[in-house]
Amino acid sequence: MVVNSRTKHPEACMQFLNLLNTDPDVRNLINYGIEGLHYRLTPDKQVEKISDAYSGVQYTQGNGFILNTVVGDPKDKWDKYREFNKTAVKSEVLGFTADTSKINGQIAAITQVWNKYYSCLMTGSVDPDEQLPKFLSELKAAGIDGVQAELQSQLIRWKAGTKK
Repeated sequence: MVVNSRTKHPEACMQFLNLLNTDPDVRNLINYGIEGLHYRLTPDKQVEKISDAYSGVQYTQGNGFILNTVVGDPKDKWDKYREFNKTAVKSEVLGFTADTSKINGQIAAITQVWNKYYSCLMTGSVDPDEQLPKFLSELKAAGIDGVQAELQSQLIRWKAGTKK
C-alpha cells in the first residue's frame, strides 16, 4: 500500500497506514467489519462472523499479525506463522534488478501476445490443445527466447559479482 503522489492529504494517509499496521482495533475493523454488527468476539477473543454484509481479505492489507484469529483457527495461529517465517529461505536473486533497456521492444511484443491469450487459457474458455501451441509459437516470434537469454546473462553476471 502506498500514498498516492496526488493525494490532497498525504499526512492523513500515512497516519492511516501506520494505524493499519500497528493498531489491532483498526486492523480488525478493516478486516472483519464492525464488532457487534458483522462479527462478535468469543470469550477467547476469536472472531465469530454474524453477518455476510462485510468481508475483508486478511492477506492484502495491513499487518495480519495483529488480527484476532477466527473461530476454528488455532489460537496461536500468528505465533505459528512467525515461527514458519523464521525458516523461510531467501531467494538467491534478492537484490537483482534487470536492465531491460536493450529488450524493451521484445518485452512489449511479448506483453501483447500474453494479453491476447492469457485470460482465455487461464479460464479454460478455449481448447488448450489448440491455443497453447499458438501462444507458445507467438511468444517465440515475439522474442521470448532472446529476452530469456539476456536476463539469464545479466543474472549470471550479477551473481558472479555478488558476495555470498
